[in-house]
Amino acid sequence: MTLKELLAQSVQQRGDAVALRYKRQERWHTVTYNELLAKVRRVAEILARFGVKPGDRVAIFRENAPEWPEIYFGIAGMAATAVPVDAKLQEQEVAHVLRDSGAKLLFSDAKYYPLLRDVEPHIPDMHTVVLTDGHEILPIHSRRIKYFDYDQLIKDVSDQAGGERRAYDRHHPKDDDVASFIYTSGTTGRQKGTMLTHRTFTANVPGCAQAIRVRADDNVLL
Repeated sequence: MTLKELLAQSVQQRGDAVALRYKRQERWHTVTYNELLAKVRRVAEILARFGVKPGDRVAIFRENAPEWPEIYFGIAGMAATAVPVDAKLQEQEVAHVLRDSGAKLLFSDAKYYPLLRDVEPHIPDMHTVVLTDGHEILPIHSRRIKYFDYDQLIKDVSDQAGGERRAYDRHHPKDDDVASFIYTSGTTGRQKGTMLTHRTFTANVPGCAQAIRVRADDNVLL
């Protein structure tokens, strides 16, 4: 079982059920499993547009938000490797994780641009940064890294993501493919990346669900 297959299974079983519920601007919003999959396919199309291939590392440096799972599942579904970066890390720590992982593309938020600008010289593999709320600060003039607005890219790729030849359907991760690099806290030295496969994640799901007795109508606080 892979993360991509796990999502497909959930969509097939409960497509119209609520997958995510979040509050924004004092209003509650919901995302169904069908809607989540549509968003994931758009993220995959963005990755394909920028040449991301199976095995490439793609980083996520931002706080918890409804966009986080759609980005993560988009990366995993393309058989690439997701590199979550703790939003509370300092400049040197962020630079180390991005450099050590060899991430080529980064999803972040416009408010983190000052930090990203300072770490640019230390992340030679990075060529593209996609920013939520990027329209507020774009255009950004950088000699090496190109910056884009997340919402605009999502709109640009919507037609392709809904088509028969969408990028999401062209890639099929295997159980033992690395789904994520998870970095340690670095309390006794520099952070070290742990390579976790799709099988590692999905094998935990039945045990966790049984141990805490998760039901289909439960809400889980993230």
